[in-house]
Amino acid sequence: TWNSHLAYLRKVMNYVGLKTGAGGLQPQANHIQAIRKMKSPTNLKELCSSLGVNYPRQFICDYSRIAQPLFSLLRKDILWTWESNKRSVKELKKHLNEVPCLAYPRPGKEFYIKIGCSEHSISAILCQE
Repeated sequence: TWNSHLAYLRKVMNYVGLKTGAGGLQPQANHIQAIRKMKSPTNLKELCSSLGVNYPRQFICDYSRIAQPLFSLLRKDILWTWESNKRSVKELKKHLNEVPCLAYPRPGKEFYIKIGCSEHSISAILCQE
């Protein structure tokens, strides 16, 4: 249709689960809402499914640190104890309420890299002034 040909003229466009516009990228609200409504996993299969929904990870600061206890439950030598890991799920869902907008690069501004690491993860972020 004619509207589909003019999609690139929109100020905000939903594309592959992301809302993209002049300000930058954000996850679509309906996807975030669906993740917020997910019940906490009660077994290994549900945990795998929940951790597979990692599309919002780029919007959550310290995602690896927060989710690490959940990923450790996937190991075969770890006894499944869910009660001690509820906090990680609550913290991830809390961060989904404060999802930032990832801004586009600004021409002419200097870039710098922030690097971080811990016992369980390594990260790097390309930033601008």
